[in-house]
Amino acid sequence: MKHIFTLFLNLFFSCIAVCTFAQQETKPNYTSLFEKGNRIAGIEFGVAGEYPINSVTQLNISKSDKNYGLLLLPSYGWFVEKNWVFGGQAILGFSNTSYSYTNGSQFSSSNKSKYSDFGIAPYTRYFVPLGKRNVVSLFGHASMPIIYSTSERVSKQTGNLPSTFTSNDFGVKIIGSLGLGVSLNGRFGSLEANANNTGLYLGFHKYFRRK
Repeated sequence: MKHIFTLFLNLFFSCIAVCTFAQQETKPNYTSLFEKGNRIAGIEFGVAGEYPINSVTQLNISKSDKNYGLLLLPSYGWFVEKNWVFGGQAILGFSNTSYSYTNGSQFSSSNKSKYSDFGIAPYTRYFVPLGKRNVVSLFGHASMPIIYSTSERVSKQTGNLPSTFTSNDFGVKIIGSLGLGVSLNGRFGSLEANANNTGLYLGFHKYFRRK
């Protein structure tokens, strides 16, 4: 998980460096992106999470461990005022983790966990452009996710005292989410990173100007 998280960050900030250099050469201006009446659509990947969202984007496979999952947050919103967005998000995620241990032919154990998250969330954002050309912007983010989550855990043990333990759980959770982020704005959209009390997210958004 830590390796995948580091890889995502390296890729993201590498893109920022390349795009920033290109934009400095052409001197683009994106001040009109956040005007009232414009729309914004995008998708975010949850790359590091905290309870109550159990799923996270990850891929880590080794001899004794297998961890993989995907957390997506597609969204759509409208600029109700300059720099101020209201909209909605969907929450779609799953995560699987497994661990096994063997001590010769006398003892072995395995643990498997499966999680899924589905939900919706009204959200709002307020952007603060940095500089006259709005190449980089800061933003504050708030949402109210309503999430239906399920989990299944299976633990098996062989040896002198063989045993199998299984547990299942599900529930609906309503949480408040507050965070801060940064976006790098370009001709084809914006790359962004934001952190809040449910985790760290990387995403891409596209702006549609009012006709």
